[in-house]
Amino acid sequence: MSGITTYDVNKPTYAYTDQTTEFDDECIRRGIITKADAIVRKGATPAEAHRLVAQAAAAATEDDVGDQMQHLNLTHKNELDSDSDDEFLKDHRSRRLSELNAERAKKLNSKLKGKFGSVLTISRPDWSKEVNEASMDGQWVIINLTSDSVWESRIVEEAMRKLAAKFADIKFVSIRSTSAIERWPDSNLPTIFLYQNGSMQKQFIGLEAIGGYGVNEDRIEYRLAKAGVLETEFQTDPERSSNFDKKNPVNRVSHGMTELATYDEDNDEDDLNDYDNVD
Repeated sequence: MSGITTYDVNKPTYAYTDQTTEFDDECIRRGIITKADAIVRKGATPAEAHRLVAQAAAAATEDDVGDQMQHLNLTHKNELDSDSDDEFLKDHRSRRLSELNAERAKKLNSKLKGKFGSVLTISRPDWSKEVNEASMDGQWVIINLTSDSVWESRIVEEAMRKLAAKFADIKFVSIRSTSAIERWPDSNLPTIFLYQNGSMQKQFIGLEAIGGYGVNEDRIEYRLAKAGVLETEFQTDPERSSNFDKKNPVNRVSHGMTELATYDEDNDEDDLNDYDNVD
């Protein structure tokens, strides 16, 4: 048993003493044993050990005793150099980080609340500032290309106004299609570009891409959520508007989709790539 301290009251390693070792003090500090336990294990009777502890306690002032007990309690729960305390610290840090992130998100939402809330109409010279620059630092900018001559485009414009009011932290922009891209055909409308960090992340071209026949703000919201732009309560694609046809007795959807299918998509891509660098 060389090198091992025995605390058995019948066979103690050391003779009786009321002095504790550094190891005893550490065990006491961690709440593993009491000072009385340490003295008993050195050969004292329980009664004698408790008497010595009480005598030492009486020598201290009431405030000192309170401070010592509070220190022991706090140390038992929060000491950084024990395994359990390391785990506690990690858990505390994790909770605190979550709280800080929630606070930051709350402040950001509060700051952004009401920052937009409506559709901003722009022209080509405004694009760099209102789209490229505005979409930096993770800000989403949704651009709706419009045309007064395309009835479906007017339906989408109304939907965008409702979505802009609902999601005030997202910037909604409207621009005439031919002002944005000179050769952009009406058959490609409705057209929606999604910008973030200075460049286009996704595009919706044609009525079918944004909800098809019966499109409304809910169906567009659902698709924007799937693109990662916003969060929505819709788990499935919302129902189509039942009065879509009644607003215009002429069914132009099939006509628009046919023209879209025959349009030179390579020209579209070239125009769009050039447009990200508009000055």
